Amino acid sequence: MRLIQERLLPQSRPSDIAEVILSGLIRPVDSATGVFAFVPQARQALLETLPRAVAINTAQVLEEISAEIEARAGRGSEAFSALVHMMGGERRIESGARPFALISDQALRLIGTPMRPVAEQQLAAPVPAELPAEVPPPREAAPEVATTEVSVAAPERRNSIFRLRRRSADVACPYCYEQFDPSAIGFRCNGRISPTQQRCRRTRDVVLQERMGVRDEVGPPFFGPDGRGSKAVCPDCAGETTYRICPACHMTLPVQFGVVESRMIAMVGARMSGKSVYMTVLLHELRNQVGAAYGASLMSSDDNTLHRFLDGYQDRLYRDGQLLPGTQSAGATDNRVAPLVFRFALRRRVRFRERPMHTLLSFFDTAGEDLASSESVGVNSRYLAAADGIILMVDPLQLPGVNELNTVTDLLLAQNRTDSSGRIRIPVAVVVSKLDTLTQLLDRGSPLRAQPPMDGRFDVEDSRNVHQEVRQLLKKLEGTAIDRLMENTYSRFRYFGVSALGAAPAGARVAATGIQPYRVADPLLWLLSEFGSVPRTGRD
Repeated sequence: MRLIQERLLPQSRPSDIAEVILSGLIRPVDSATGVFAFVPQARQALLETLPRAVAINTAQVLEEISAEIEARAGRGSEAFSALVHMMGGERRIESGARPFALISDQALRLIGTPMRPVAEQQLAAPVPAELPAEVPPPREAAPEVATTEVSVAAPERRNSIFRLRRRSADVACPYCYEQFDPSAIGFRCNGRISPTQQRCRRTRDVVLQERMGVRDEVGPPFFGPDGRGSKAVCPDCAGETTYRICPACHMTLPVQFGVVESRMIAMVGARMSGKSVYMTVLLHELRNQVGAAYGASLMSSDDNTLHRFLDGYQDRLYRDGQLLPGTQSAGATDNRVAPLVFRFALRRRVRFRERPMHTLLSFFDTAGEDLASSESVGVNSRYLAAADGIILMVDPLQLPGVNELNTVTDLLLAQNRTDSSGRIRIPVAVVVSKLDTLTQLLDRGSPLRAQPPMDGRFDVEDSRNVHQEVRQLLKKLEGTAIDRLMENTYSRFRYFGVSALGAAPAGARVAATGIQPYRVADPLLWLLSEFGSVPRTGRD
């Protein structure tokens, strides 16, 4: 109870807990261990008094308490007792009991349990029949996790009981998009002089060179320590390192990878649809005007992303006024594709208090020719299959062709990225670019003529109005085939209209009026609102 109070209601007092205990709503189940349960019908009666939005948030208490336990594990003088499902557990609890928190293997070891958890011995063991089903996630944004449960008493204080459920789910590298268990993450020696006065020699990493084309001399990689830890000791020089690397491509992973949320965003579209220019302007706006409106920041997660974005994208477009060259096909780059990885951060009020929210965003820009057919899309299949969201650029000057959309759809269907209805569940933002060339087709009162609300929350009603307007615009442009395909095949999609430059370019240069972007952030903000990474107002 005190843990919930401190995490969710930090301003409350100890007397408030006493009032709950003496209210008659709960009864002691085991006085020796401090286990309580609601009296019959009390839980349902309390839930019925809550607004629907608040009632749904009660399912998130599990996440909050889990985060608090992870943060406290191995620190502090005050311990807590816990029941953790183990092989050979000596205690059982009543079937109606519910999990109090989730716990990772790393935190479990820090807590110091004397027995191995079931997950280390029987990862696929089924949940016992008498245990209750878990509350499913409210969206499909997070992957389902496998769990196993039996119970055993921990050896510390016995004034309270926690049932902890192990979390186990693969993660995807934001650079190569390969998926792996977090414990498989490797480390790289930092190449500095260690406490033993030894230093590892820097050399080229063959895997890093072959997979990502990086030829820099770096410290040697090593595997063995649990990759979920934040640091490890090099077996050669005995120096401590915090450089964690992807086990597939050996790229150095962003700080807090696996701790903060990661979202892979694929940008697809025909050649000359303006993907590279749009992505550049979008990221520039997120770092400036849009970021200020939402109280958000966007920072590169690595030096390579920073230099590539500034030198190859932003400075060329904004400083030099030059249009960007088309994205190189994967065949021209030896099938190597290097996404741009950023950290998106903002402060949100979540469950009674304001807290920072961080999301890793990995942007992958496909070349138009790589989506011309099912054969050529193979080089990008791994990236598209792992994508959490897709921004599909539609050039109004190239309609009604939908070859790229057909190719992507076939790939996603082949990867079984579908929901119970058989439709593709990945959210797709269909973006009609170069909106400045279509103003003559828009009515005077069209929502596409108005700037989007910028009050720090994604406006769902404005987005719906734009969606319907673009749907009508597609009909005028003979693009109804796109609408039919999206309606029949995708369960989460929305239409947008944007202009990255605001005016037609003058040859290979930006117009003399400069860059005047219009609604460029709408598609990404919608995706982030679908993921729960930015707040929203209104209902779909």
